[in-house]
Amino acid sequence: MLSLNEILLSDDPSGILCVYATDNNCRLKPKWEKLLLSFKSLQHLYYYVVNIINGRWPEAEPTLMKDPYYTYCYSYFVIKGRWLEAEPTLMKDPQWAFNYADDIIKGKWLEAEPTIMKDPQYAYYYAKYVIKDRWPEAEPYIKKSPGSAFYYAVKVLKDRWPEAEPYILNDLYWCTDYKNYFYNNEIHSPMSEKWIVSDWSKI
Repeated sequence: MLSLNEILLSDDPSGILCVYATDNNCRLKPKWEKLLLSFKSLQHLYYYVVNIINGRWPEAEPTLMKDPYYTYCYSYFVIKGRWLEAEPTLMKDPQWAFNYADDIIKGKWLEAEPTIMKDPQYAYYYAKYVIKDRWPEAEPYIKKSPGSAFYYAVKVLKDRWPEAEPYILNDLYWCTDYKNYFYNNEIHSPMSEKWIVSDWSKI
């Protein structure tokens, strides 16, 4: 084992401690674990938890729970369930709040919905994979993102979405896909015959 000074003077002191623990396939001595904690390296703390401790490490949790990605990973792979104390961190991030609801809660997460709905992509994912139906409260946000609006119409509504069409029409890529999917009758939408052809005259 390197001396304390050698570790502290290295470019990656927390990495060196993790390498030592891995090479010896054992936990570090308490004083070295305390040192590892003091560096507050999320990557190395999480690595040490998963590969060395192979279980919860309460001393590292206050640091890990500050980051939504590591909070999700710690919940999913280590706790294998909800981590109630860390949920406020996840509620601030639409991506990891959605993943937490889908993979860990396995259902609606009402407290996080105000955050998720403001991100069109993850609002669409939440509607499709968690609610498994339309999500009216999130539609004002989803419709303003042409790509998310297209998939929401195709995968959730399974029909044209007139309220979103003004936004989709302004994006050539998604406008073309939307036209091909609905107006060209690649599926049989009950609204397809009502489509105004002149809307697509610029394509």
